[in-house]
This record gives sequence, C-alpha cells and structure tokens, in this order.
Amino acid sequence: MAYQTPITIKKLLDNMDERRYVLPYIPIEPIWEIDNIIRFVDGLMHGYPINPFLCWQIDNEFVNNYKFFEFILHYEKQVNPSIKPKRQHNYKNDLTIILDGQQILTALNIGFGGSYTSVIPSSRQSLVPSKSLYLNLRHINTEIDDERFWFQFLTEHEASYRSMHHYWYRVGDILSITNEGELTNAVRAIGSHHQLGPQKVLRHLFNLVHSKPLISFYEVQYQNLHGVWKDFIQINRRESYLLDADIFLNIAAAQWDERDARGTIYDLTDDLNSFGNRFRFGSSFVMKSALMLADIEDVRFRIANVNYNNMKKIEDQWADISNSIFVAVDLASDFGLSGDNLGDENSLIPIAYYAHVNTCRRNVRYRDILESDSYVNDRHVMRTWLFKSLLKRDMWRLEVDELLIELRSVINKSASGDFPVRDLEAEMRCLGKELLFDEEELEDLVDSRFDSHRSSLLLMLLFPFVEVKKKKFHVDHVFPRNQMTLATLAKDGLDASEQLMCLDALERLPNLQILEGDPNEEKSSKMPLEWLNDSFLDEKERTNYIAKHELGDIPKELSGFNDWYKARRERMLGRLRGILGVPSTG
Repeated sequence: MAYQTPITIKKLLDNMDERRYVLPYIPIEPIWEIDNIIRFVDGLMHGYPINPFLCWQIDNEFVNNYKFFEFILHYEKQVNPSIKPKRQHNYKNDLTIILDGQQILTALNIGFGGSYTSVIPSSRQSLVPSKSLYLNLRHINTEIDDERFWFQFLTEHEASYRSMHHYWYRVGDILSITNEGELTNAVRAIGSHHQLGPQKVLRHLFNLVHSKPLISFYEVQYQNLHGVWKDFIQINRRESYLLDADIFLNIAAAQWDERDARGTIYDLTDDLNSFGNRFRFGSSFVMKSALMLADIEDVRFRIANVNYNNMKKIEDQWADISNSIFVAVDLASDFGLSGDNLGDENSLIPIAYYAHVNTCRRNVRYRDILESDSYVNDRHVMRTWLFKSLLKRDMWRLEVDELLIELRSVINKSASGDFPVRDLEAEMRCLGKELLFDEEELEDLVDSRFDSHRSSLLLMLLFPFVEVKKKKFHVDHVFPRNQMTLATLAKDGLDASEQLMCLDALERLPNLQILEGDPNEEKSSKMPLEWLNDSFLDEKERTNYIAKHELGDIPKELSGFNDWYKARRERMLGRLRGILGVPSTG
C-alpha cells in the first residue's frame, strides 16, 4: 500500500460532490446519529486527528465492471435508513474507491454540505423538516482550545433566531468562502456584538476546512477485485459486523448485471423464513446453496469464488436455483422442521441440489413431482436421511464444504431418479461422517432433554403418524411440570433420591409426547390419565392412542412415575433401534 498526500476537507467534499470519490458495494455501516456527528465535528475543531483511510484508485477501463454508492448528502432517517446501491457511468478520470471510513466521511458530507432529517417517535413515524448543521458564533469569545463549540442541527427557521448570545452560522457556508476578504465580510455581517469572538471562531472553521490537510489515504496497489478485498478484509477483520458470509455476499452482488443481488437474496431469505412454523435462515444459507446448485467447483466463501463467471452462472440460473431452495425448505416444513428444531441449515442443501438436478433433467417443477403418489417413498427416504443426519452430532458443522461437494457429485452421478440415499451414506462413511449409530449414541438420544432441538426430531421419527405437515404441533410433557414438585413427590411417599430422579426424568424424552395443534394449557395442568379420559371418551380410541404412543401402563399417582418412565424408555429404545438400524444388545 502507498501513502497518499493528505488533502483538506474542502478538497475531500469537492471530490465526493464530483463523484471522484465513491463507495464500493460492501456492507454498509449505519449513518451516525446527530449527536455523534456533532461530537465528531466538535472534535475536529479542537484538533483531534483523523486516521488514514483505505482507498483504491481504479483504472478507467475497469470502472464499469463494478457497482458503487454515492456518498449520502441529504439523509432521511426513516425513508433512507442505509445507502442505496446505484450503478454509475461516465465517472471522472482517476476514480477513487473508498474502502473504509464510510461513517466518518458520510458524517463530514452531511455536516458540511448536506442535511439530516429525523423521525418523530409516533405510530405514524412522520418526518420532521430537514435540518443542517449550524455553529453558534457568539457562544465562545476567545478560549477556543478549552471550551466546547456549540454545534446544532437546526431548520432554517430555527437558525434565524438572533440574540446577544446567539448567531447561528450554517457550517456548509464556509465552503463558499475562498479568501480573506470574503471571510472578513462574513464576520462583519454578524454585527458589532462580541466581534473578536465570532471572528476567531469563523477563522478557525475556515482554516479547518480550507487550510489543514487532515484527510489522508493509503492506496491499495491492485487493479483486480481479489487483491483489493484481501487488503480490505485484513484491515477490517476486527469489526464484528464484517462476517465472511456478509463480505462474500456483497462482493458477489457487485458482479450481477440485471438483478439487485443483495436485495434479491434478502427477499428470498425472508420468504424462506415465513414457511410453516417459521425458520431462521440467514443470507449465508442462500449463498452457500447458490454456489452448490450452480455447480461452482468450490463452495467455500472465498474471494476467488466471486469472480464474474461464477456469479454470472448464479444470476443466469437464479429462477431455477431459488425454486429448488424453496422446494427443500417447503419439504422441511412438511417434515415438521422449523427454526426451533432444524439443527443446521446446511443439511437442506443436498436436498435443494437434488431438487435442482431433477428439475433441470425433467424440465418440470420438482415440487409437482414430489406431490405425486409415486414419490411417497422418495419423500420418506429423504425425511429419514435428513433426520438421521441432524441427530448425528457435528455432522453439518465440521468440514461441511468438503461434504457438500462430495454429496453433490453423488447426486449428479445417480441415474435412477430416486433420492440416492445408499450412495450418499456410503460417501459420508468414506468422509468419516457415518450415519450409523452405536448403543452409546442411542442411549444419549433417548435421554434428550425437552429444550434440545433433537427431542422433536426423535418424537417425529418415533411417531410418524402424528400429522405435522402444514399444521402446528408442540412437544408436551406426559406428566406435567406443575404437578411434579418436591412437595408433591414427598407427599406421594418418594424419598429424596427418588424425588431427584423424577425431576431429572421429567424433562427427558420418555416423558415427552408430540401433540397436534396449539399448546393446550388445560392439558398441561392435568395428570396423563385424567387428560386421556377427558380427551377420548371412547375406550377403544383411548386404548389405541396409548398403544400408538408407547404410553404403557400409566400410573395414577406420582409414586409410580419412575417405574413408568423406565418402561417407556425401554420401549422407545427398542423402536429407535429399528428406525436407526442399531443392532439389539440382547
């Protein structure tokens, strides 16, 4: 990087106004609040320095390969909460891209040349009139170094107020003063009161803007996107808002020609999160899926992957890609998954890719294929594979990019048209991600707690007849919490160790059941036999429900809870062994 000759605030603002300085399409920092801008400008008046900024002087021949932002000049907090992307053409020669320091430079632009419009806190969120930054020239007499200057954002009407101690000077007017004579005339216009004070303050402001070279830059020495972003990431790595996926998304967005990539991806993410019982996907899920579905060789969030050709492939295939991602999330919702129990969103990417391949091969919406009766088994196979992979600890967290690439290859090679579960599991086994469970893992699963995302997955696997597709359901305690306390357990004759066993078992899988509909508060306060008798008046229906849900011989009193719990736990273990293919230990 090369250090550039410092420039004045006036020169900086001129370059921004003439669009010689622009912002790249990167994560946008929030615009400072009014108080922050005032404190910053006041600090400049007291001599506080400004750290150098990082810039990139791009050759004219490359300008139209990228998208840029203009600096905000007139900011409306509610209407325009962030800088909006705008593709520019016909830039000045020697265009300079400012890679960091957005907040500071935007604050200077608003304070010295623009306006700030706030929001009135109300249900209608109406805007107040725009305000510009003013300086009270009669607030300070002579001690410039010791006192705080009186800056304030005011409307033109508010600034017209005059008194012995008030003369509001619009800070931006200092830009049009170019020589000593104009400065003297400006001071004279203030009037005779406290002539020396206003003169010193205004001269100080003039020198700050026109004379002092306060703005300096380090220039990155590249004419390609990869080199620029390596420097940018290295410098900004400490900033918590700059996540790898965020940077990747914004660099990728700069490569799209026809669509607003960032807006398109955010919109898709919002739509995905609205499925069923709601998900919590981030844009990283959409970006990772897009890399996968577009058959980009490397699906990692690496700078080398956001070249124009790769991003063009994604943009050209976006309709099919987004549709396939929809299918995967829609299926997951049908399976009963949501943001509460989807342990890792990466698990859905192979299903999205499978849908994408089938859509392209058959030239028909894969969702329509899956809805047909002939694909009942395909849905069942996908559901079981997905649930097993989610139950396996760290399956989708460690070396996930390598796993996704290999699973993609398996799906591409499959010619049957069915979900290639055996081939997928064989490949996962080669990568050390086997979907077989041993006895220790089985014991761990059946002891899952109520607050674990695995509990609902296990209940849906154990009791697949419970209707969860497009319906609300919830996990409930068989023996309710509010009936099982130390006091009630002691009253039923359990000793201290038995009481602790009950309270621990209360929150574990064998004391849980999956119910359709919204949580029933009336049910939560009832003992299980009482609830069953009230809910199923027909004895045959009640008996059938008890058998299907492995409830067994339910005790009337809490004194029988521990024995009931152990018996149901064994029944669940047996059923889970069969589903997960774990050999019996007997």
